[in-house]
Amino acid sequence: LHPRVRRQRQMCIRDRAYTGGVKKIVVNSSGAASANVTLKVQVGSTTFVCDGNSTADLTSLAAEYTFENAVAVEGDIVLTWDNATSVAGSGKAFYIKSVAINPAE
Repeated sequence: LHPRVRRQRQMCIRDRAYTGGVKKIVVNSSGAASANVTLKVQVGSTTFVCDGNSTADLTSLAAEYTFENAVAVEGDIVLTWDNATSVAGSGKAFYIKSVAINPAE
């Protein structure tokens, strides 16, 4: 995955079912200055939460966003970046540095 993703209104990363169940996904990501980008994480039909919310608003500085669920669930892992910012018909850039599934504490 290229670390810079440009001109996407919405982008999903989908992976096959992760065996053993997923309770936590940590995403290091950011948006360009003045970008309006949100991130949502789902495993199967379960939406994970970040700081009590179903989505995280990205900042212009790279940051780790921790999405969790109370119990481990199995299914496709879907990360969705929704880029609502438009410049001449194209979304502003957002960046993906890393994605960790069930990282060690």
